[in-house]
Amino acid sequence: MKLEKYDIILKKNSKNPISKLIQLITHDIYSHSEIYIGGYHIIDSMPNGVKVRNFDSSLCEFDTFRYKRKLTEKEQSDIEEFLQKAINSKYDFIELLLQLFHIKNGSKKRYICIGLLMEAFEYANIPIDKWQVGFKQVSDSKYFYKVNKD
Repeated sequence: MKLEKYDIILKKNSKNPISKLIQLITHDIYSHSEIYIGGYHIIDSMPNGVKVRNFDSSLCEFDTFRYKRKLTEKEQSDIEEFLQKAINSKYDFIELLLQLFHIKNGSKKRYICIGLLMEAFEYANIPIDKWQVGFKQVSDSKYFYKVNKD
């Protein structure tokens, strides 16, 4: 499978204790999300903040989701602008805990992994399932589809 810019990567089956805790809190098979930005790089939010990282498909199992229609150049530019502004933002531990109650924090200065990605799409005025919370905003969305692995 060839990743495309702005694909969303949902990770699962990590042996990391924090990942197991996130799966427990969210009642989901996924424990982390990233957005692919090209050149084998992703942007994500982890406890050390929002960072650009190298994409390594060998670290754990993952599913890739793609928006159902081709994003316009303007939408792509807006996503890129949002993500660039978000780099070095802090992690939102409060929102992570609120996931237990299916509540969104709404902080615009701190992010959990999936919150960062959904904010980027919202910033670009791209429709997403706002009523969903957590990874289901992507995995159960009518706007994204799961990309089959080759």
